Amino acid sequence: QRTLKMEAVPVLAAGTAPGSLSQIVDPAVSQRILTLTQGDLRQAVFAAEWLFEQAHASSNVAAQTKMQMLTEGAVPALCHHLSSESPEMRTNACRVLGEMAFRNPEICRAITSHELVVPKLLLMMDSNGRCDAGLVLNNCAAFCEHSCTSMVECPGLVETFKKMATCNNSLARGIAVGVFNCLSRCPAVAQVLVDARVVEEALAPALCASGHGDRHEA
Repeated sequence: QRTLKMEAVPVLAAGTAPGSLSQIVDPAVSQRILTLTQGDLRQAVFAAEWLFEQAHASSNVAAQTKMQMLTEGAVPALCHHLSSESPEMRTNACRVLGEMAFRNPEICRAITSHELVVPKLLLMMDSNGRCDAGLVLNNCAAFCEHSCTSMVECPGLVETFKKMATCNNSLARGIAVGVFNCLSRCPAVAQVLVDARVVEEALAPALCASGHGDRHEA
């Protein structure tokens, strides 16, 4: 006989008002976050892939999933995997963090306020994962002004993106220019970029570089 698999349904935390996204608890999300911290590497890879899909802007549960991930410790769990020996795990961790940050200032602030996330992302900028890492920081800068100030306080961040803006990879160049664009919208940070000669040493060369596609044109 065929049996039906019963899925756990989201529930409200006790004593909270219906409709509060931060208090909607989906057991499946909780289990994947737990897997990130307690599962083996392969399980963690799959858990991160699942969380990315649930948090993606196209998901109808994205908002509640992201807030649950924030409150249940997904940021430090994903931060741990940014230094994983597995390139696939590092990529998945970046993808989830980037999606969490998308259009959510509270999560952006949590990511950039964590003492290890930005330094670990910068370490990835010298590897094949630089575009994945750069997109996380791009989203944080795009959707949270506080994140902009936190980011430029991290030693080496501006110089790292200046180097990225003049590299041979057109996708990486586009991401770096996008990060500077987002950072420059914060008045407190704009002067930091001017003092670091970002226009002369990064943006001007990037404009002269050859390339194609929407990101290059932007």
